[in-house]
Amino acid sequence: MIESEEKIAAGFVAWLEAEHWEVYQEVQCDGPCCDIVAVQGPLIWAIEVKRSMGLAVIGQAHHWCGHANQVSCATPSVASAGIVPMILDQFGIGWLTRQGFCFEPGRVVVRQHPRLARRTTGRLRAALRPEQ
Repeated sequence: MIESEEKIAAGFVAWLEAEHWEVYQEVQCDGPCCDIVAVQGPLIWAIEVKRSMGLAVIGQAHHWCGHANQVSCATPSVASAGIVPMILDQFGIGWLTRQGFCFEPGRVVVRQHPRLARRTTGRLRAALRPEQ
């Protein structure tokens, strides 16, 4: 059975909340929607969720560079990393996955840490709404 992106995102949202992040979903800013925006104090983390890792999710995540302090892709598993870690490193984008088939908070794995950007545009924070 193929999981929906919404179900996959819900697992990462639960993990972020367990890590004390304030979480917003489907945040529209400068055109596209960001799947997950997590806020912790002054830090903003933009996360794009897909069923598998590839150039599509990397391209979507890249849009948020400059809008957030951290940017990551989130996928349920690592089928074949190949050149992906080098591409992510080039842009400073992180990669979240999970161990096994469940989303217990302790089973989320940070495969690649995002680079911390000290400056953001502020537009992403301004786009956050309680209903998200």
